[in-house]
Amino acid sequence: MVPVSAGLAFALKKQNTDSIAVVCFGDGAMNEGYVLETFNMSGIFQLPILFVLENNGFAMSTAVESVSSGTFKDRMEGFGLSYMQVEASNFERVYEILDKCVTIVRNERKPVFIEVFTHRFSGHSKSDKREYIPKERDDYWREYDCLKDIESKISSEKILEIREKVEACLEQATCLSCETK
Repeated sequence: MVPVSAGLAFALKKQNTDSIAVVCFGDGAMNEGYVLETFNMSGIFQLPILFVLENNGFAMSTAVESVSSGTFKDRMEGFGLSYMQVEASNFERVYEILDKCVTIVRNERKPVFIEVFTHRFSGHSKSDKREYIPKERDDYWREYDCLKDIESKISSEKILEIREKVEACLEQATCLSCETK
């Protein structure tokens, strides 16, 4: 979807609108040729696009540092893209940085790349037992879970209301999947 999003950004640029394209992808995509070509073209044509890298440190089960030379920041600067980073553990900081990125893309009509350091608690597939992820990494992300941070800032009544809505949605989704079998 990374190249497709650049095509959309190119169309938005030609339409002279203040709309922007946003694309999210994982760290495994950072070594794909067509993705790197998209960064290059976005920098050359100054496309109104926000690239959001969800970096959990593993491309499926391969540690990013074992297959990527240099830093993603250096790569983006080489393509002429503005680079920002944030850790997903702090919701307010994520919101602040994303807002800043969107504002830059929208107002300056140029590409921005944000690297969001995050974690996944489940495997990449059903058969993935996550044996390659150190326990300390899981412990850190459990301790600094942004959902716990958000939960500490809202009332217990609102939390209950949200949980009930989520449960209802999950129940409805489960019922729908049963109907299709």
